[in-house]
Amino acid sequence: MHRQINDYLLDIEKAFSGDIKPLDMVLPGLLAGSVGSLVAPGSTGKGYLANSICASLTTVDLLGFGIQPTDCHVAYITAEDPISVLEHRID
Repeated sequence: MHRQINDYLLDIEKAFSGDIKPLDMVLPGLLAGSVGSLVAPGSTGKGYLANSICASLTTVDLLGFGIQPTDCHVAYITAEDPISVLEHRID
């Protein structure tokens, strides 16, 4: 997508007019197209949460976050869990 300089300029008058689009949130507090991180001590459920969020984006809102399932593709990439652990989380 090619952007122009106007895509990066804030129009103060428009901002105060109330004529702005609502924010597209993937999750509460996480804007679509932004980067977030999930940080917590080990064995506190980060992987389970991430897996549940992925499932919620494509099926039903399993966690009650208000996620509207869409016709999308989700990639869950983990470098720490073997397949057997992922299978148990999904089950």
